Amino acid sequence: MIGQTVSHYKILEKLGEGGMGVVYKAHDTRLDRVIALKFLPAHFTASDAESARFLQEAKAASAVNHPNVCVIYDIQQHDDPAGAGKRPFIAMEYVEGTTLRDHAKLSRDHSLPWKESADIVIQIADGLAAAHKKGIVHRDIKSENIMITKDGRVKIMDFGLARLRGNLRLTKTGSTLGTIAYMSPEQIQDMDIDERADIWSVGVVLFELLTGKLPFAGEHQAAMMYSILNLEPPPVTSLRADVPGSFEKLMSALLQKDRSLRVGACTEIIQALRKIQQGSEAAITVQPVEKRKSVAVLPFANVSPDPENEFFSDGITEELIASLSKVKQLRVCSRSMAFQYKAKLIDPRQVGRDLSVDVILEGSIRRIGNRVRIAAELTDTANGFQLWAESYDRQIDDVFAVQDEIARTIVEALQLQMSLSDQSTLVQKYKANVQAYEEYLRARYWWSKRTKESIEQGIHHLERAIQIDENYAIAYADLAICYHGLANYAWLDPETASRKAEEYAQKALLLEPNLDEAHVARACLFQVMCDFERGEFHFKRAIQLNPSNDFAHHCFAYIYLARGDFQNALRENSIAQRLEPLSPIINAYAGFIYFCMGQYEQALKEVQKSIEIDPAFAQGHHLKAWILIWCSRYDDALMTLHEAKGVWGEHNHLLGAEGVLRARTGNESGAREILEKLHERQRSGVYVHPCEYAYIHAALGESDAAFEMVEKASEIRFYWWFTLVKVHPAFESIRRDPRFPTLIEKLGLNM
Repeated sequence: MIGQTVSHYKILEKLGEGGMGVVYKAHDTRLDRVIALKFLPAHFTASDAESARFLQEAKAASAVNHPNVCVIYDIQQHDDPAGAGKRPFIAMEYVEGTTLRDHAKLSRDHSLPWKESADIVIQIADGLAAAHKKGIVHRDIKSENIMITKDGRVKIMDFGLARLRGNLRLTKTGSTLGTIAYMSPEQIQDMDIDERADIWSVGVVLFELLTGKLPFAGEHQAAMMYSILNLEPPPVTSLRADVPGSFEKLMSALLQKDRSLRVGACTEIIQALRKIQQGSEAAITVQPVEKRKSVAVLPFANVSPDPENEFFSDGITEELIASLSKVKQLRVCSRSMAFQYKAKLIDPRQVGRDLSVDVILEGSIRRIGNRVRIAAELTDTANGFQLWAESYDRQIDDVFAVQDEIARTIVEALQLQMSLSDQSTLVQKYKANVQAYEEYLRARYWWSKRTKESIEQGIHHLERAIQIDENYAIAYADLAICYHGLANYAWLDPETASRKAEEYAQKALLLEPNLDEAHVARACLFQVMCDFERGEFHFKRAIQLNPSNDFAHHCFAYIYLARGDFQNALRENSIAQRLEPLSPIINAYAGFIYFCMGQYEQALKEVQKSIEIDPAFAQGHHLKAWILIWCSRYDDALMTLHEAKGVWGEHNHLLGAEGVLRARTGNESGAREILEKLHERQRSGVYVHPCEYAYIHAALGESDAAFEMVEKASEIRFYWWFTLVKVHPAFESIRRDPRFPTLIEKLGLNM
């Protein structure tokens, strides 16, 4: 665009480019001055509503008149020469100087003298205070968005992308504004935000200026998000001895994860920093954060004469974890972390250190006929002393009452103050027939193994559960998920699976409209049918009902991924990882997100974690093979496919990957052998999704055959890898086909 004139602005040179647009130096021919033009991505004005909102907010931001804020002169739209429609642009003050990050890099350790750091942050806070007074929140304060002029004045850039208070949802389709390292916890969790999000970011900038480091570390986005949500930054004085101790108090107040405890106004930051500069104590109040009590429920031992009763002891353990997880004042260790101690002799003090919990609950279950004996004990991990112990010798029909009693006892032992509504979360609302409940526990035990035979066994037990108790909502929800799983793992044709999943998901919601598992079942169905809007609604409702539902967060990530919104996909999956750190499938699919992003080395690291957790996890080997193929490590990929075959046997997914591998190594005849093998399986009655053929045809360079199969897949859908047609590397050549935009529109993926 160099040399072109846009409106009355002649473009002189390109200044920079980033995720939020391209910036040019330009000449304002009307007023004869040098200005900066920022061209934004087209999605800012993708619809009339988006366009109106963007213009409203940009105009409001342009009203911020302050010496520390880059002045906005004009907001217009320009016809994109590439045919991408109208692109919005902002004409703003041209600021000569360096970014704050580059300014700090001039020092030996990338930090600044503490007095200079304080002066810079005072200016940042002063500019933000003027914006906040007008109801404007910046949302993307970071060292790259702060300029230092030649005379040392701070200029806050990019206010044209700010939002009005009250219209502050973080997520836009296909994009997330903000840089992870500087984002507040509420931004990462996609909550409504206000000026306190900017205040958090100011705290991150101050920490960075004082230490040359960021307060929250992470090798990749998911790890960074986890750090921000869960970890505390190191003390500034531990990284730099000459910094006054008053900075610690201020930093703690700026980086409170609970925004209600955070500094509430930028004027408070200015007052505190001026007092520190004068050698006084920072006049700022830091609210003490009350540490949540924490518990780990370790697997109850099965001491029944029949070892097959292990499903029952595991199920009771899981039910207690689920029940206690709903208590807001209590932090409960995840199932995957707790179950690593199954059948092991433990030292309670060491377990407490390993899991960072205050108490552990352990016990045993002995079942003979219709009687059950449950022994439970609660231990203080600080000293290993027993806090409480009890044995319950009851009829099997009393098992629900025993679970409720144990949960209540834990709450009382930890002296948690609970409202009546919170107390009600401990009690299971629906008391199923105990025989149906037993069938449900058996099904859960089998489903967790995720093989064809185990899922079918799970369906068998769930069907028996609803025969015994026709009002058992969670059994219907799990049946829908089982059929969803069978189709997605290519073990059942989509027509049968979708019919069954739809029937059972609807029944679950009809019986219990506020059951989070029922909403997840419905959401998963909409997801594989590419109805992402309704899928998103049900995932969000499930998470609202139960924020600790790791499966909901994990599956929701793939709606974002299908749309190409990688940052939010990573965010949702990282929340699932935080809830269940040792879940093989959650770790594996973190790797899959990075694979779709083209970050193959990071993808391999994440997938490898899942295999280390469970070496027999076939899905992990399958995903690893795909990544290795794209890394051109073909021998390693073939070996990995054999590992998966050892668990799954002959499988469509593995054949599809092997066909691609052979095609990419130039072994055309070998690839065609795989195609024929897939056709033979289909003729023999094994369902083969058109996607498996499409991958191989695409790898062979047969675009028409590949596209034909993709069009067939678009009629069938019900396969979650197909929903990722916009981002999956295997579809790359198909995305270049001129017919692809029409297909995307048909699928509703052109959002």
